[in-house]
Amino acid sequence: MSWEKSDKNICSGELKFYVSTQGENAAKGTFAFSGYIWESGEKPEQINYSGTMDVSFLQPWNGYYKTWVNDGSQSESGKELVIQAGKDSESSKVFYGGTEIHNFTYAVPTMTWNEGGGNDTSAVISFYGTDLPAFTGKICQKGGTLPAENNFFGTYDDKYLSEWSGYYSSMLKEETTYINGPEMILMGAVAGGDSTLYVDGKEIKNISFNNPVMSWNDEENDTNGLVIFYYSQTNKRKEFVG
Repeated sequence: MSWEKSDKNICSGELKFYVSTQGENAAKGTFAFSGYIWESGEKPEQINYSGTMDVSFLQPWNGYYKTWVNDGSQSESGKELVIQAGKDSESSKVFYGGTEIHNFTYAVPTMTWNEGGGNDTSAVISFYGTDLPAFTGKICQKGGTLPAENNFFGTYDDKYLSEWSGYYSSMLKEETTYINGPEMILMGAVAGGDSTLYVDGKEIKNISFNNPVMSWNDEENDTNGLVIFYYSQTNKRKEFVG
């Protein structure tokens, strides 16, 4: 395949495609290319451009991400981002705050979606890291415009709700006084597992979690709630406020 800069392209190029038989690619028969690109003058004497087909797609970034959104003055917890990675866009799913993102695009390492695809937000994020995947990028609500500077950040949540498992006594504020509140029991699981929450002995349905914020709002429940977990600075115990 070849093209010329004179045809209103940013450069000239000449590529040869083939099935790689080198190293780790041999077993996969990965499609690859090598060749030349140049902006001016003659074609380079030596190959200066090569690549292999990305067969992993989103799989390196599969998992749950806790997020933060910066509004310009401070950072606040965003919604949970979930990547259910397949081998391509058709077999992959992305959720933000429990709502599926439609018509997203991905080109290593950047994912993009917009409200034109039927979403409540528009965003462009770039993934990085190996031991602990993360991303940085921009996001805006429907009807808004993406900011000039990055305002959307996330890190892989390897502990998820398991970190906050336990039995919690509570206090409820009524006007100017506090009274004993219902016991909260959380049997938290790692990302992808099944977590169970009980408040006052009743199981709570459809909880949402973006570490360290847990919330529930469903007609099947007797209550709605939002709690923020933290470790006490005095005794390092797990506590919550909400």
